[in-house]
Amino acid sequence: MKIVFDGTILVNILDKSASRSGVFFSIYNIFQELLKREQFEICLYCNDNFPEQVFLLNKVAGQFFPEYDLSVLNYTNLHDLYYKVWEIRKNYKKHKRYLSWMVETVKMIFLWGVIKTKSIFLSGKRFQCTEVYFTPFLRVPPYIHRMKRIRKYVYLHDVLPLLFPEYYPNVQKRTHWFPRLIRSLNKNDFYFTNSVSTKNDFIKYVDRVDASRYEVAYLACSEKFKQDKTHLTDILKKYGLPTDKKYVFSLCILDPRKNLIRAVRTFLQFIEKNHIEDMVYVLGGAQVDGFLELLQAELNRDTETDHKILRAGYIDDDDLAALYSGAEWFVYTSMYEGFGMPVLEAMKCGCPVIVSNNSSLPEVVGDAGILLNWESDTEHIAAYEKYYYDESYRLEKARQGMERAGLFTWKRTVDIITDRMMKDKKQEV
Repeated sequence: MKIVFDGTILVNILDKSASRSGVFFSIYNIFQELLKREQFEICLYCNDNFPEQVFLLNKVAGQFFPEYDLSVLNYTNLHDLYYKVWEIRKNYKKHKRYLSWMVETVKMIFLWGVIKTKSIFLSGKRFQCTEVYFTPFLRVPPYIHRMKRIRKYVYLHDVLPLLFPEYYPNVQKRTHWFPRLIRSLNKNDFYFTNSVSTKNDFIKYVDRVDASRYEVAYLACSEKFKQDKTHLTDILKKYGLPTDKKYVFSLCILDPRKNLIRAVRTFLQFIEKNHIEDMVYVLGGAQVDGFLELLQAELNRDTETDHKILRAGYIDDDDLAALYSGAEWFVYTSMYEGFGMPVLEAMKCGCPVIVSNNSSLPEVVGDAGILLNWESDTEHIAAYEKYYYDESYRLEKARQGMERAGLFTWKRTVDIITDRMMKDKKQEV
């Protein structure tokens, strides 16, 4: 079976920053697992809205998956023309000269005309042997959607912009990727979701798609996440963290939905209430600039917190398992999660977790952690006290967490995806 896989987001592997989010790693691992399936012949697709990414995706294919000799498609595969248009636009923005603008505009109009004309004749040929188009994040492109002989599958992660529009102002634009995705959902394509919670959200907000067109395929995390404190001291020093203190760990961006202000504020109340001097709170994640200022404003006081709340910043992938393993517990009390990948990573590393009792998090954690109301300061403090003062309970939750995390594997995720594709293929015959 020939599958075209939308690898647009895979280019984030080249950039060690916040762009390598949980969604990115989900896409990367699903793609890796699909490549292992002998019944599939896979090539990559790259979104035409980002011509430069065609070249980056070719680089990813050659550098990270050389043994598979992957080809990269876009609308027409006219990479050279796309690149020339991209270079023209870049040069115009750089020089901004009137004469240059006239010349470059004429060039752009001509090249775009060539691209669009050739696309009419070439787009069908590029996908003539394709049986399946699979996109793990973005919408199915309209011109592929019109190819009725191709079965389309979409992996859906969450409906955050619909639930919290105040946090996503750009999503109101019709050109934003999320409204495009929502508008593209239809009764004929098939959709995988990362949790029952996400499935129910899409059924609720997109009533034109029948519930039978959705199937849950839980995510997993990398095999490199396992309990390992071997190099913990060196890694703590690498990020400027103390080696003589116990620490609580959070890994997320500074987003109101993540409820990080409350988690940290209640931690400070917990250690002050109990006169605890041997613990700090470590924040992992690339986007924590200005966090302490926001925290001080929330507390409305001048108490020094720099030595209690420590920002590790962006953490290299190879260092995460040790930081999870060394933490006393992990806090992830979000207002909503589509899945909650960091929670699963922490559990797999033997780190007890404290999470919200909403959305997908109970599906991931089960009874292997402390679940609480994200809005409750009292429940946060009580959870911290339970783990701090009851070592046997904390160790038991760590054991249960590792056991439960073992239920989530990429093989199981892709088995569900593969079984659905093969079942649909048989029904067509």
